[in-house]
Amino acid sequence: MTSIKKGGVSLVVWMGVLKQYQNKGFGEALVKTWEEWVKGKGVHKLRVSTYKESNVVFYSKFGFELKGVRKTDVFGFDKNLLRGNK
Repeated sequence: MTSIKKGGVSLVVWMGVLKQYQNKGFGEALVKTWEEWVKGKGVHKLRVSTYKESNVVFYSKFGFELKGVRKTDVFGFDKNLLRGNK
């Protein structure tokens, strides 16, 4: 991982688990590793953007809340915007 300045917001735009590895704890491990990594960087907010409604449910298990929906973004899809606090 690259070094960053302390503080600020950490945003995940692309993160995924191959279908054959889903529902086996890999996604949870990725989120927890991300949270631990940014904790030492002084990050005060975590943000996620996702197109899939099922991801909104997944991230809510970690305390993320849906904060808005960007209608028809650059790729022509609605994008869900979530926020979590550290």
